[in-house]
Amino acid sequence: GHKVDRGPGLLNARCRMPALQEHELLRTYEFFKQPIFAEIAEAYFDTSEVVTNGEIFVNRNTHTETPMNKPPFLLHFDKREVFKFFIYLSDTSAEDGAMRVAPRTVQRNRNLRLSQMEAGVDLDAVDNVIDEDEFPAVSVDGPAGTLFVFTTDVAHGAGQVRPGRSRSIMRGHCHSHEMLRA
Repeated sequence: GHKVDRGPGLLNARCRMPALQEHELLRTYEFFKQPIFAEIAEAYFDTSEVVTNGEIFVNRNTHTETPMNKPPFLLHFDKREVFKFFIYLSDTSAEDGAMRVAPRTVQRNRNLRLSQMEAGVDLDAVDNVIDEDEFPAVSVDGPAGTLFVFTTDVAHGAGQVRPGRSRSIMRGHCHSHEMLRA
């Protein structure tokens, strides 16, 4: 009942909240259904018209011989803004492929997407890859259980996993109704 993405070094299950409940994955369901998540997402979007954690991604990354050279590994911003609750399921450092972010890129990326769309570029064709030489990223390291919250307008990307290491995460995706209508 869940869509699964597979690729070199990547296994990702996309779980809808009702399916989590239906398949009795109740701890995950109850964790992402906590009212605090809706409160934070509604405050961020400044509206109560938000889908909070409508989809949960359960992801495991492992080492690949060839570095991954496209999003989600390259530094990028999402073509549609998503507000995410991201939790490490295992201790995660740069060697494990920790999330990387480029501070102070949110407004720049938002403006870049909007200017491309105003110029008639289809949303799917928006150039969203960021030059890491121009916007250096920092690794978001943390022990298992680390929860961080971010907007995907910040330049971000998964780190490269070193041999013998892995990264296991879950993340909840939040969208405003306005974005979903658009």
